[in-house]
Amino acid sequence: MLRALGGRGLARIGLVWLTLLGSHAMWPQSTALAEDKAALAKQEFMSGVEAFEAGRHTTALAHFQEAYRLKPHPLVRVNIANCYVRLGKPIEAVFHFKKFLASDEGEASQRSEIEAEIESLMKKVGAVQLLISPDGAQVQVDDGDRRTAPIMEAIQLAEGHHKVVVSLHGYQAYEGDFRVKGGKTIDVDIRLKRGADSAPPVAAPAPVPADEPVEEAPLEEPLEEEAPPEEEPIVDDSYEASGSGGGLSTPTIIAMAATGAALVTGITLGVLFQSADEDFKANAAIANDTTQDPARRQDAWRLGRDALETSQTLAAFADIMFVTAAIGVGVSGYLLLEDLAAGEHAARPGTRLSASVGPGHAGLRLHHSF
Repeated sequence: MLRALGGRGLARIGLVWLTLLGSHAMWPQSTALAEDKAALAKQEFMSGVEAFEAGRHTTALAHFQEAYRLKPHPLVRVNIANCYVRLGKPIEAVFHFKKFLASDEGEASQRSEIEAEIESLMKKVGAVQLLISPDGAQVQVDDGDRRTAPIMEAIQLAEGHHKVVVSLHGYQAYEGDFRVKGGKTIDVDIRLKRGADSAPPVAAPAPVPADEPVEEAPLEEPLEEEAPPEEEPIVDDSYEASGSGGGLSTPTIIAMAATGAALVTGITLGVLFQSADEDFKANAAIANDTTQDPARRQDAWRLGRDALETSQTLAAFADIMFVTAAIGVGVSGYLLLEDLAAGEHAARPGTRLSASVGPGHAGLRLHHSF
């Protein structure tokens, strides 16, 4: 915890703020109402310091927030953030720390400590990219706001387990959980099944003050990670190589397509080499024929030399393409065996990609079945 924020350090900041609270430079005490608000803010702040030092961080947070409401000041945000740190809510803590840094308050050493704390907290924050089908489905993560699919941006969450509820009229509702790892973004793919609209009850999110970030990550105890049951969305932060409906993996498709392209290029260069070589031989015959006109023999020698250089260049590049294609065949075969071993070719409805390679062409084909 930051030296200036925890225990006695927190009290020291509180005393600095209280000094400012009572100064005419910050809040003119021209009316009895202003004096009453300043007194109430001072009382709330001191109650927050007392609760924090006693380890009652939820109570301390409520007092600091009320003190800030009565008399806003950037230094109070440091205490609010410190409470969130102790409550295991890094996203909210980072929000208030950054708000403080956006002001001109605090000493250089204190601001450096806060920047280091933010960097440490961000290691405890991950993100989830929700891939929901069909569009229009209502999605709620934990007790946060409801969102409507498609959800384009990743949602930041504290590391740990989180609950998601997805519902749409005419489809079976889905309710499950997933685990977020600090510093990583995972994909959660949820596809609702057609059927009765049996949405589980979704609690309305608690109102959040306008100056507070929307809480996406309520504190939960870490749970043992378990393999997802069948027909549940698979959560994995590793690279997903296959399409949504199976088929060849993306690396396999790329390798096969590259192999095909190298092979076609090599064949094309080989054909051009044959043509240039024939030009060289024809011009060489004319240049070596002493019965021909000297001027024609000279032109033939020049053309033959150019044809020879061209054929040599084409032959070199053709060899490179054929070697590349040979290597690609080995890589593609290896990846194909990996896909087969992983069950990537299991027949099931969906969309898949396949590579098409043949004489004079190479490319990808898109297949879809219902």
